[in-house]
Amino acid sequence: MWMSVALGASQVEISPFLPVHLAGFAHRVGPAVKQHSPLYVKTFYFQQEDQVILLLIGDVIWWDGKMVRQWKERIRKDHGISCESICFHSTHTHSGPQTSEEFTHLLGLVDDRYIVSLEEKVLLSVREAIGNKEIVTGRKVRSVCELNVNRRKKVGNRVLMKPNRDDFADSELTTVVFENSKQDVKAMFVHYACHPTATDANVVSSEFPGQCCTVLSEHYKGAVIGFLQGCCGDLRPAFIMDDEFYRGSLQDMEKMGTELAGHVRKAVESGGKTLSLEGNFHAEVRMIPLLFRQDDEMEQVIKMSKDVLETWKAHKENVWRDIEFTELEMQVLHIGSDLHFIAFNGEMVQEYGLEAKRNDPDALPIGYSNGMVGYVPTSEQLNDGGYESEEFIYYFGLPAPFQQTIEKTIKNEMKKIQRVNNIGTANT
Repeated sequence: MWMSVALGASQVEISPFLPVHLAGFAHRVGPAVKQHSPLYVKTFYFQQEDQVILLLIGDVIWWDGKMVRQWKERIRKDHGISCESICFHSTHTHSGPQTSEEFTHLLGLVDDRYIVSLEEKVLLSVREAIGNKEIVTGRKVRSVCELNVNRRKKVGNRVLMKPNRDDFADSELTTVVFENSKQDVKAMFVHYACHPTATDANVVSSEFPGQCCTVLSEHYKGAVIGFLQGCCGDLRPAFIMDDEFYRGSLQDMEKMGTELAGHVRKAVESGGKTLSLEGNFHAEVRMIPLLFRQDDEMEQVIKMSKDVLETWKAHKENVWRDIEFTELEMQVLHIGSDLHFIAFNGEMVQEYGLEAKRNDPDALPIGYSNGMVGYVPTSEQLNDGGYESEEFIYYFGLPAPFQQTIEKTIKNEMKKIQRVNNIGTANT
């Protein structure tokens, strides 16, 4: 039996008070005193009969895991939506405030006023989305956009953060469009994998994902457009000069976002595949232990600056004493037969996004969801070293890199949860 799907969508501004310290770059000095563009939380409420999926996308670097759990519980109590069916995703902008105290101060200082202000704005966005729901149809179109590049390059016996055009970069761009009965665009998802690090200007902005959404909003009037950040742990904007990366200006960032929006519009105008939104509405969450290596006093330590090393050691002693693992949260959301999300609370490298799509061609893998455990590399990357494998731990405050067994563990669990959910879809 065909069952219609209703969608409600809203966006509420979550820009910070100024001045504010920004998150993502350890080399920034002092707080930001200017704002280039507003930050938003965009909420998408999907309902089929009594089943609901709620997806919130914030223009933040990530969401704090403890905070998300509290908010999910409040949404459950207020609206009867199960916590497993709620996903807090972030665009991972490096030009917004720090939202978590789980890391060292090197990644940005938390402004308590901002954290307090977020909760009511998030809850307001949920109420507004529920209040404007209407029956929709959907379509999805896949295309290619080569604005990103692999940022891991092996030089001698070291892996450096340098452009690597010889290695693969996942350049797939997926656009999902929802239209109401008048064939007006109600909402849109733009799914792409690339670090929002086009600029390191000490100015508040939603970075190139926000610029892309702003440009699209000017064309699709009234639509709420959400950027879905893919598994971009080892992908970066292709801003390259003399075989080296450079940080762009605010204008360079705007240009990248505008160019991405152009790719999206071209894709949308090409038509795309009509989505079967009826059928299986399902959500599931699994927790996967990520074991730390035991040799935390490794050679890489001596290469870090004294300030970084001392900060890391203090954080490790206060937070991670006698703790041997952290947990990766993996959440699957099925909205009908053809729209599937698999979300992770980590900075997943692109291989995990590719694996998700190998398991399920309809999957949209998204990192930076429901919290943050740090970078999650592959076994080969852990063996090779580099920022995403070892060096990041000193900024995130983790006690040691992960064990090489994590890739096999994660992929096995991905296959299980995606297979179970796909079988459920097929049987609906």
